Amino acid sequence: MRHMRWSRLRRKMLPAASIAEPMLECLPAGALGAHALAARGTVPGWSWVPFLALHIVLWIVCDLLLFHGTIRRRFDPRDMPRWLAAWVLRELGNLAVAAHGALSDEVTWRNRTFLLLDGGLTREKASS
Repeated sequence: MRHMRWSRLRRKMLPAASIAEPMLECLPAGALGAHALAARGTVPGWSWVPFLALHIVLWIVCDLLLFHGTIRRRFDPRDMPRWLAAWVLRELGNLAVAAHGALSDEVTWRNRTFLLLDGGLTREKASS
């Protein structure tokens, strides 16, 4: 819920950023890059499939290195399947949160419902 609230609030505060931001996640960025590569044909013999696969693998490696650098214990390789599952769920969840955040101008916080106004202002919705 917190992420959806934040997504809706950011959309009202920074509309241009909220349009571009979801495109900077792994899957949309990779898909856009793969489409650009296929449309331009800039690298002979490359199709969009190996480009997208390489993009995702490199993104996973970067995220794993970042994760490894932030934990205070040694990363156990046996945790890799769980970590990969969490990574996939997070990447797919980002798209769902962005889509859900675009569908409404209402947020619920501490059992109260607010209407989001432009500029990030809020007004409490009258209870019915």
